[in-house]
Amino acid sequence: MHKLTFRDLVFAAINGAIFGLGFTVISNESIPFFPELPFIVTTLIFSVLATIGVAIGAVLSLWKRFFFQLAKFGIVGVANTAVDLGLFNLLFSFVNGIAPVGVVVVFKSISFITAVINSYIWNRYWSFDKKNKASANEFVKFFTISVIGFAMNAGITGAITALFSSNGVASSSLATIAAAIASATVLAWNFLGYKFFVFKK
Repeated sequence: MHKLTFRDLVFAAINGAIFGLGFTVISNESIPFFPELPFIVTTLIFSVLATIGVAIGAVLSLWKRFFFQLAKFGIVGVANTAVDLGLFNLLFSFVNGIAPVGVVVVFKSISFITAVINSYIWNRYWSFDKKNKASANEFVKFFTISVIGFAMNAGITGAITALFSSNGVASSSLATIAAAIASATVLAWNFLGYKFFVFKK
């Protein structure tokens, strides 16, 4: 079993809070039937869930060691998805909730790049716990995996919105569903790429 530290609990709680903020934006912008919850409520709920999640990962590492790392990566991934979709919805709010498919892809590209930067910081220093200084070689590897993930993410989002949009225009709800599907697909790609290629020990 991996030792669960106070640092792990704090970092998990912070990522839970990040998800809480992103979820608040998403629910307010794209889920009209979902009750609007105050930010403090979603922050507390998801911070607690994240700390429980990392603790479960530590316990499961008794069976398979990688589960603790996977739990941290998953928590970062969920928070990162909230960064991605939260910013995506925020951008949509500036165009009154509708946009041409091309603009949807631009918005998704901006939100995804922001999420990639967030992901690199959390995964390098927490999920994969790299102690050495970042190197140019590591950055190139990270960039390579991320660019492929970016292409997959934007491509899947664009394809789904184009397939289900009306007259080439997608609503923010449809675009959010498409973006969520894309993010979930890329999450698996990123974990394998970061673990075995970028942050391989």
